[in-house]
Amino acid sequence: EISVREVEKDNEKDTITKDGSESVNIHCDNASDLRAVYNLSVDQALLKAQLRERAERFQKQKDDLHAEWARKWDEEAAERMKEVKSQTEKWLRSQEGKNNVTKYIKKVEREIQFPSDTSTSPVMIALSLLDSKLGHRGLLSDFFIDELEEISKNGILERLDFEKYLVDSRIEMSRNEIQDIFDGIGIENSNGKLVEVEAIHKALGETYEHTGVEGCRWKKYVDPIHRMIVFHDVVKNKKIMEYRLKKNTMRTMAHEHFICHDIIKERRKIHVQKKKDFDLWTQNWAASLIR
Repeated sequence: EISVREVEKDNEKDTITKDGSESVNIHCDNASDLRAVYNLSVDQALLKAQLRERAERFQKQKDDLHAEWARKWDEEAAERMKEVKSQTEKWLRSQEGKNNVTKYIKKVEREIQFPSDTSTSPVMIALSLLDSKLGHRGLLSDFFIDELEEISKNGILERLDFEKYLVDSRIEMSRNEIQDIFDGIGIENSNGKLVEVEAIHKALGETYEHTGVEGCRWKKYVDPIHRMIVFHDVVKNKKIMEYRLKKNTMRTMAHEHFICHDIIKERRKIHVQKKKDFDLWTQNWAASLIR
């Protein structure tokens, strides 16, 4: 609603009021000039409203289409994970699978008797726990690193942003564990507040060589207090010292190891395919706007 007050004899400023709040003071010599300004203001207000409505409509269409695209990928990924797990479990029941489980158990027993690592750094322990939690949430480390790159500033990640990401992703880590990461691989002289995303990526990769396969709930490391090897079920937060480890638990760990290995391999394929498909989806969306 726009009201117009004609110019008075003393040639004072006239006022156009939009929505009863915004006012524009103008000088007009007669009522016809004021009417022209009024019409122009109406046209501009209508055009602005139409453009805003059009932008909102396009954004909603884009959000709806993207949600549908994401849902289809989630369903496909879940189906493929289910199939991979089923095939691996079937293989584990075969003679070849049983032989590999036996080899894994013997490897663990040798590691306990002749440990290759006499200590595990706090940052490696913290990142190992983080990796297990990522795997439990169905998140690939490559996806995790891509997400950190997006929230970082030129590849530099602030601790507060990292903590917020973990909360938003529903990944629980203690303040001490987060501090261990930033103290261990953080940027020098940043007082444990800054870290390079690439440093996290590299350090994560190193944990797989020492503490266990990527995404697996079971991690192996040297307990910093007892100086003994501990086998940690991160999901259940259950720790078993080396001298208490039994064959049944070793067998469970072996099964988890081989299943996780195959699932991560398939997830990595999905991650690459999904990124390519998203680029194609974005191009198709842009092309639809031009048409």
